Amino acid sequence: MKHKKKSTRKKEKSLINLFAGILVIFLINLIGSQFYERIDLTAEKRYTLSSSTLEMLKSLDDIVFFKIYLEGDFPAGFKRLRNETRELLRQFNAYNKNIQFEFIDPTTIGANVNAVYEELIRKGLNPTDLHVRNESGSMQKIIFPGAIVTYQGKELPLHLLTSQLNTAPEEALNNSIQSLEYNISSSIRRLVAIEKPSIAFLEG
Repeated sequence: MKHKKKSTRKKEKSLINLFAGILVIFLINLIGSQFYERIDLTAEKRYTLSSSTLEMLKSLDDIVFFKIYLEGDFPAGFKRLRNETRELLRQFNAYNKNIQFEFIDPTTIGANVNAVYEELIRKGLNPTDLHVRNESGSMQKIIFPGAIVTYQGKELPLHLLTSQLNTAPEEALNNSIQSLEYNISSSIRRLVAIEKPSIAFLEG
């Protein structure tokens, strides 16, 4: 009889330990999913935001939306620029949900691609000509490594690829990636600082 009681207690203890372990794992996953973007796991601490950026993010009380036109099939260097931009914006969003964004392939917006390109240029984005190699040789491709940033009805162009004279393409991409936080933060500050034009009502 005593042996049965001991066996039952062992089973109960094992079940309690099992449920406790499952609960701990669940809580770790829950916390991790909420704060994953805030934790910098990279050796270079690339996504550790500066104190000035954090203060700026805390002060935002409305949505800042980024439409990034850097999506599609392009060389590895520009894919890296796209991925780094996405990760940084995710980090911004982790601190303030008012930072929202989407990545767009401009060639898929409408039937008339040239009209789309003209509209992006009109909004202030600069196109970049690429020579992409394929099985049949090489082809020319136009991309827009930039974004349109909007806030409370105002918008500004943001250039993700900073042009530098006498700089090799790979070095220019690396410099652009290093400058992402500064350039994105600056675009938000400039946009927030723009006064919305007031509408005057004339009485007849």
